[in-house]
Amino acid sequence: MTKVVNQTYAPTVVNLTTRGLNGLVDDILALLPQDEIILLFFDKLETSNDFSFFFEQIGSGEFENVLNTLQSSQQLRILLWRLQRHGFDIPGWIQLVQKYFSFSSF
Repeated sequence: MTKVVNQTYAPTVVNLTTRGLNGLVDDILALLPQDEIILLFFDKLETSNDFSFFFEQIGSGEFENVLNTLQSSQQLRILLWRLQRHGFDIPGWIQLVQKYFSFSSF
């Protein structure tokens, strides 16, 4: 299915998927202005002390330890499995966002 999305600067034609929530995430990423978002990200790094501090923290060894602990949690794996059964592919969505912004990891 194809839909024209009206935007003030130019209409965008998007080929909509029909793959449920995963398709919705794909469609949303297709609509986002990637270059503007990346410019905003780097602008925030330079101009916002709070954002810069946050970004430094998520790149720290301490945060990595927290993520490793979460990933090894049986309760989290069960939750992700249950969500997956109902169409919520959280790891898949994270990979889509990483790929979209060319991030190797969060």
